Amino acid sequence: MGLRRWTEAEEAELKARYRTETAAEIGQRIGRPIQAVRLKAWRLGLGLGQRRGAENKCYKRLTQEQEWLLRREYPHVATKVLAVMLGLSPRTVIRRARAMGLEKTAQFMRESQRHTAKKAQESHLKNGTYPERGVVNENLKKGEAYRFKPGHGGTYRGGRKPGSKNRKAGTQERATA
Repeated sequence: MGLRRWTEAEEAELKARYRTETAAEIGQRIGRPIQAVRLKAWRLGLGLGQRRGAENKCYKRLTQEQEWLLRREYPHVATKVLAVMLGLSPRTVIRRARAMGLEKTAQFMRESQRHTAKKAQESHLKNGTYPERGVVNENLKKGEAYRFKPGHGGTYRGGRKPGSKNRKAGTQERATA
């Protein structure tokens, strides 16, 4: 199987769709592998000068309706739920929301943390791994033997000594104080 030359019609379709569709979608439409689409786009100069992220033209753009939904729902709806609603990955939803300057509300974050803590407690109780109140795990006490004793520090990177003049002198002074 040899390499197939790009036709003028395929190039025209690539140029027309590269700003609105992903390389995978274009490749499926014209019967080309994703890498072939990306390479041809690069050779045509379609991807040059583009930064990664929301401005990158090879990413699928949100419709006005999707953008409106993201702006309206992101502050108080779980990211995974929004991803399903928009047909995007959760990471893409987070990236797009950050690019738009959106944040979760404080109330949503409190409720989410409360829900997570409750689920963790239920899991620990079910599995028998939840410690009783006031009981300290014996494994936590074992770490005391491995801590630096007062006046004894760890090894210093690059042969630096305490009190030496370097950019980390302030942090070393705080660590020994």
